[in-house]
Amino acid sequence: MSSVSPKAKFNPSTGMSAILLARGGSKRIPKKNAKLFRGRPLLTWPAQAALDWGKFDRVLISTDCPDIEALALDVGLQSLGLRSPQAASDTATTTQALLECLDGLARQGPLPEYLCAIYASAAFVTPDQLSAALAQLRQGHVDLVFPVIRFSHPIWRALQRDEAGLTRFVWPEHASTRSQDLPVAFHDAGQFYFFRTQTLLETGSLMGGRTATLEVPETQCHDIDSLVDWELAEIKHEHRAARAGNL
Repeated sequence: MSSVSPKAKFNPSTGMSAILLARGGSKRIPKKNAKLFRGRPLLTWPAQAALDWGKFDRVLISTDCPDIEALALDVGLQSLGLRSPQAASDTATTTQALLECLDGLARQGPLPEYLCAIYASAAFVTPDQLSAALAQLRQGHVDLVFPVIRFSHPIWRALQRDEAGLTRFVWPEHASTRSQDLPVAFHDAGQFYFFRTQTLLETGSLMGGRTATLEVPETQCHDIDSLVDWELAEIKHEHRAARAGNL
C-alpha cells in the first residue's frame, strides 16, 4: 500500500500525468521494452504518443532498469528514480508500481487529479484513444477507463484439454447454444489505465471504483507477451501505418 494519505493535496481538475510502466525483467521476451519494434525501441512508441497528445503535465517512467530509464529520458520522459525491488519483482502488480510512483510524486507537491498508466509495450496507443478515454472519465462519472478488445469467438464455447489430449467444453451447458445467442465478452487490451488518483489511494486497487471501458478493434491493438505476439504486432502496426500514410 502507498504511504500517501487519501486526503493528500491534489492539483485542479485539469491536472493529469502519465506513467509509463517498463519493468526490465521480462522473462518471455528478454529486454522486451527496449527491443527494437519496427526500428525503434518498443517503449518509444507509447512514450511518443503520450508526449504528442500534449495534455499531460508530466510523462514519467517507472522502471527498475537503468538502461530503460536512459532510453525514456532521451525521448523526453521524466524519472522519479528506479523502482524498489519489491515493486519490480516477478510477482509485483501494476498497482504496486503505481502506488510507489504516487509516493514519489507526493514528495514533490500536490498530486494530479488524473493519472494514466501506460504499458511500455503498448505500441498501438494513440492520442485519439487517450482523448476518448479521458472524455469517458470526465463525462461518465466513473473512476477508471481502459481499452478492451471483443473476443472474436464466444468464450462460452471454450474448450479445454486434459493431459491425455481429451477435449471437452468448459461450459457444457452451451455445447448446443448458437454463437449468435451468446453474450459478447471482452478482454483487457493491455494498453493503458486512465483513472482518478484519489480512488486508487482510497481503495488500493485500480478496479476499486466505477469502471468503464473503451472498445478498440482487434486490428488496432495487440498485447505483446510472446515472440508470436511480437511478430503479429509488427505486421498489424505496419499495416496501420501504411493505411495512415505514415510508413
